[in-house]
Amino acid sequence: MKDQTDQQKSQQIREVLATAFENDQLPGQCQDLPDALLARQRPDRSRQERRLVHLARRVREHPLVFLQGEAGAGKTFMARAIAARAGYPDCQVLQLGPNHTQEALFGGQQLVSYPTGNRTEDHRTEFRKGPLLQWAALTDNPPLLVLDEANLVPEGLLAPLAGLTRQPPVLHYQGREYTLSDRHRIILTGNPDHYSGRHLDNALKSRIPTFFYNPLPDSVLANAIILPNLPKAWPEHLKHQARDRLLTLYNQFRELLDQTTPRDIIDVLATVRQILRHCATTLSTPEQVNALVRRAFMDSLAGAVTKEYQQQLDTLNLWYQGQYPEDLSFIAGVDQSFAVFLKQLQAVNPDGDFSPAPVQQLVYHYWQSLDKDDSGRTAVLVEGPTGWGKDFVLDRTIRLWQEQQRVKQRFVHINANPNQWTTLTERIKQAMSQGQLIAVSELNLIPSHYVEGLLNDVLTGHAAPGFRLFATINPSYFAGREALSKALTSRCTQIRLASLAPEDLAGLVQGLPDIPDGLPEWLAGHFHQLAEALHQQNCPVQLAMDDLFSSARHLAGHRPEQWDHALKQHLSLPLRALKTPLPPLKEDTARLARIKQEEQQRRDLEASANSMPGLLTPITVQFGPVPRCRDREITVTPEATVQDVMTIVQAMQKGMEISRSSGSTVSSVDPQKTGHSVYPCEFGDIVVPRHYMITRYYPEYPYDARQYRLWFLQTRLDEDGRLRNYPIDWTNGTITSVPGWPVDLVWRIDLGPDELPSNIALTLNNQWQPLPALTPKDQLRALRCTPDTPIELARSELTGQLLIKSLASAASSVTVDFIIAPEQAYFTQLKPGDLLTLQEGLCSQQLADLLAKQIFYPKTNTCKADAELRDIHRIRNIPQRLRALMGWLDTFSDSKNVTGQDEQLLLNMLREKQGVCRHKAMIFQVLCHY
Repeated sequence: MKDQTDQQKSQQIREVLATAFENDQLPGQCQDLPDALLARQRPDRSRQERRLVHLARRVREHPLVFLQGEAGAGKTFMARAIAARAGYPDCQVLQLGPNHTQEALFGGQQLVSYPTGNRTEDHRTEFRKGPLLQWAALTDNPPLLVLDEANLVPEGLLAPLAGLTRQPPVLHYQGREYTLSDRHRIILTGNPDHYSGRHLDNALKSRIPTFFYNPLPDSVLANAIILPNLPKAWPEHLKHQARDRLLTLYNQFRELLDQTTPRDIIDVLATVRQILRHCATTLSTPEQVNALVRRAFMDSLAGAVTKEYQQQLDTLNLWYQGQYPEDLSFIAGVDQSFAVFLKQLQAVNPDGDFSPAPVQQLVYHYWQSLDKDDSGRTAVLVEGPTGWGKDFVLDRTIRLWQEQQRVKQRFVHINANPNQWTTLTERIKQAMSQGQLIAVSELNLIPSHYVEGLLNDVLTGHAAPGFRLFATINPSYFAGREALSKALTSRCTQIRLASLAPEDLAGLVQGLPDIPDGLPEWLAGHFHQLAEALHQQNCPVQLAMDDLFSSARHLAGHRPEQWDHALKQHLSLPLRALKTPLPPLKEDTARLARIKQEEQQRRDLEASANSMPGLLTPITVQFGPVPRCRDREITVTPEATVQDVMTIVQAMQKGMEISRSSGSTVSSVDPQKTGHSVYPCEFGDIVVPRHYMITRYYPEYPYDARQYRLWFLQTRLDEDGRLRNYPIDWTNGTITSVPGWPVDLVWRIDLGPDELPSNIALTLNNQWQPLPALTPKDQLRALRCTPDTPIELARSELTGQLLIKSLASAASSVTVDFIIAPEQAYFTQLKPGDLLTLQEGLCSQQLADLLAKQIFYPKTNTCKADAELRDIHRIRNIPQRLRALMGWLDTFSDSKNVTGQDEQLLLNMLREKQGVCRHKAMIFQVLCHY
């Protein structure tokens, strides 16, 4: 088969496989099997089909099941497919939420009016059935009922459904029994329990089977969502290229967002269609496809990226442009159309200033949402501080758009108020049913799970055509505001407003009446400095645009030499809220200018690094005092050149250790002493707590997450008196192949008494990555990758870690399931008298001299902590000495921060006995080396 094309190879495999089936024909669900085998991938179409068959069988066996999965994983889509496969003529979907009541769902007493003649009416209450009892009354082939977000409703609301598990199935409600047929079946769907407000009714949880629905694999996304929604007129090779680029960016965004869902792909495709409508020419080249896909992704998803990941987003853009050449002229049409709209918007609204770049970006997103078709997201969520003008910009944008489109329907604008929940609900439902545009201000004043329950049905395609929801929120750190749930925000196009630059603020002040010369620039600089400081210090007081305008009017009546004093009086409350006083504006401006210049230099180096052909993943370039290199991050000194960075990237691509010559700016640390990249030891703040997210890779019992072996550091005191961390990993030593792979390590589901299962999601490329370990001698018993990916396995002789890397040409996101047998004796506690051999040469001479002189010399060191350490040092039995040292560290406090740097800071922490876990771990290692 060596000289055959892939198509010929696939056909040959197809013919061989067909001989195993009836009539020498592959079944429909196995049609993708030959191509999957050829590509050494899992046949996702047949796998999805088997999953569907399995779930349909379970629905026929159980009248009530719970389908649980991440937001946007496709649970409702799968429920509809199950209905068709299980033989149901229809599927009825009811959206639930925390504001639902049993009366609304099952039925209750209602006031009914009856005419009695003579223009009079008789009023009485009657029991009226709700949608569930109406469904229960259907005896002739009832539809499969899907209750979406079933674990978001109040406890006890769904308890009447427990009767479906009886034989014969029944519903018990308000003392009455409603008999059901064997065809009555319900699928409950919901997000995982760790989502806010999620809890399945206890009356049901123990009685019904639960199936966790994993997100759709890339191949299913490609064949079921991407390819069918690309323009049919495109040539096949451009369709396939667009598919590959979409999946590439989709997988990259998984690292930038809390979650990505098929809704993201659907919305990006809607944005693609919107941009294409404004293009002057027909798409015809790969460069045009590259430009179109990146623009659509950034328009659709960039706003959901938090400030913490903005630099990674910038890096992703540089990498994509470096790897996939773009023809930006093709998508210039959408910018030209928007420029015409913006010009008209400014012309008809002389009272507004739409020139600042952040304002134009906001108008663009409003305009694009109105211009997109209904298949994309129908909600826009705008987050920004109060007084920014979010609602004003929205109101004027919608008015002009409706006028241009000759839309006569009324635009609804309402403020969210917890005391007017009924009004808000009615307005939104009315807009949904009539296809209206509605804006809701301050949406996160309402508890998140109530908002989610209200909007779930609205934002999942059940609204009338033309419906759009625009919601504005303030940051969750504002008083009385709640952070909205991931399940809700995943259904919205998110926009995070950037702060206005000083020149933008000066333009706004200049537009006010009776403003003296020089005041706009002076006030803009000071106001921007104060606003940024309040935000960075996370102060309870934040500035709004109203504060800018009131300050301008207040200062307009003072002479220039009085402006500083007058502003401090006018904004006394925000100034008092600062934790750190403001430096002089001139110094601060110079500092910011230096930072801006350095950032531009860093970005230039990063752009060069990501332009290296064949780079599988983005590479971040950082500046630091000590050069270092990790899998996807390079740290260099500010003096580094483009050639230095390119040399490092080339070495990373080849999997080689970077050469560090003494005269190069790439490194200033002797390789003979380090053996690897190093970086300064950061003690961090003791008093301020740090919060960590724990990922469990193994069952909680018998191994706690604190016993995982994930990465290793050695802290050393170098000759220059600096404390530095030296990473210890597979690049420091030799690696050996894992015996038995792949023949003897095939996947299985049974576990031996000494075995543990594990699972981790990775983006595999041609670089080694470690698997989570428990002991240095974990035995690997079985492993699989989903989707199936050709891999290589090895073990680090130095750390004992199991290593994995991909043999495929492109990086891919996979789930690695594996089974290990930990070394049983590893966690056995040392006992007095146990033989223990200590490794020599771990303590640097600098550290030995420092501790001998400053701690363990009794004539000059008389503090209590020094004496306690000397007592521990005198213990001859090594296990007893280690236990005594651990007990001594347990007496540390975290009541105050310790001053000093490097070796002096270490001594102060020892003498004052201050530090939390991360500090005590470092101190324990340093003292053990001594």
